[in-house]
Amino acid sequence: VWARELFGTAAACLAVLLWTMSPNVLANAALGTQDLAIAGFFLATVYCGWKFARTPSWKWAWITGLILGLAQITKYTAILLVPILVIQWFLLRVKNTEVKRDIPLKGILVRWGVLLLVSCFVLNAGYLFQGSFQPISAYQFQSSELKVLNQLPSLLQNIPLPLPRDYLLGFDLQRFIMQQSHPSFLDSEWTLTGFRSYYLYALMYKLPHGVQFLLFLALYQWFKQRNQSDLFLLRTLGMLLTPVVILIVIASLSNNQLGLRYILPVFPFLFLLIAPLAEQLDFEKKKAFSFAIIVAVLTFPFSLRFAPDHIAYFNELSGGPENGGMHLIDSNLDWGQDLYQLKDYLQQHKVDNLGLAYFGTVPPSTLGVPFRFPPEFHPEPGTYAISASLLQ
Repeated sequence: VWARELFGTAAACLAVLLWTMSPNVLANAALGTQDLAIAGFFLATVYCGWKFARTPSWKWAWITGLILGLAQITKYTAILLVPILVIQWFLLRVKNTEVKRDIPLKGILVRWGVLLLVSCFVLNAGYLFQGSFQPISAYQFQSSELKVLNQLPSLLQNIPLPLPRDYLLGFDLQRFIMQQSHPSFLDSEWTLTGFRSYYLYALMYKLPHGVQFLLFLALYQWFKQRNQSDLFLLRTLGMLLTPVVILIVIASLSNNQLGLRYILPVFPFLFLLIAPLAEQLDFEKKKAFSFAIIVAVLTFPFSLRFAPDHIAYFNELSGGPENGGMHLIDSNLDWGQDLYQLKDYLQQHKVDNLGLAYFGTVPPSTLGVPFRFPPEFHPEPGTYAISASLLQ
């Protein structure tokens, strides 16, 4: 819908094709995690914020607040949507004569207040208002960001926080965990402090080459037109790049880097950046350019040849799934998703004394997989199954 409103029907079709044929999207669609859901809510919230910035009506203030609140319930990463919406507002409205400007500043501020209040109400309703409006003194925070609240003067400690208790404690615990040292793996190297280039390499290894080519081509086209007098292009580029840059930068500065799924919300915006290429097809004036786009699109199905093992997808130059473990592990490669296949293998080959080193959360015994833990040193002859993430 948004791609069609921004660029046209052909662009919308390309955006949908990119989304539905992305192995990373398909991989997370099969998992009971919040990662794909928050990607959808990021897109929906920024879209509603775009409508609100262009026409700051009560309707779009309420709708944006509703979607923002649902995003907050879904995953703590959604807290980043607040600054993203503010940046988007200024990008779309500063010196822009095409947006609605008949509302006074006071009315704008009231609408922003309604937006934030609605999102806060939805968040509290999602937690059934349990523990809402408890004073700061009722908490003992662990993370460096929220510990500051415990250091406020005693008078301010009585200020009630308009958020559910479990939401605040969960957010605080997650921030505390993310601040601790955690082993991260990239290209056969381990670190406890994270790799600043981790997610750039993850995109290089796990995006299909056709998508990578179209992304570079699209960025070239966007920046090629940056000197044109049409500010619509610059505003749109800034709006789409804002969530991408914020998410990747913050994730790259973290000590806890466990998978591409942490920046999955950037994917819809990358696909929207690529989408306008479909509107630029011209086999008379831009023959080579148009054929290059068509050829790249025709490569999309090749990334699906590893189905249903989409989690382990790595592109060809990174070595494919067989060699992906040399570059990235954990949720990029192996999350214990082959436990059912292991059970079938044991039944077919009548293995009853399995040494199992399993990287996953489901106890193998619940599936009827008989196993013993392999010894740490000098394993005896026998059959062993070792999760790929543990081989590093």
